[in-house]
Amino acid sequence: MNAEDDGDDLPEVQKAPLVIDVEFTEIEEETAAPMLDAVDEISTARARPPLDLPPGLPTLEGRARVVT
Repeated sequence: MNAEDDGDDLPEVQKAPLVIDVEFTEIEEETAAPMLDAVDEISTARARPPLDLPPGLPTLEGRARVVT
């Protein structure tokens, strides 16, 4: 891959590594929300409706998709 490649196209499997290792640091920020104990958390929990997501495009042969 180089800078001239179109950002919409995936690189050929032979030209790019299949697994790309990345690093990140997660930082928790303090919020103004009150602290709840376990009983409050359970008693205030509400069921959420399922997300209405569009169907995904098919994965190219020889590739894997990871969703987190």
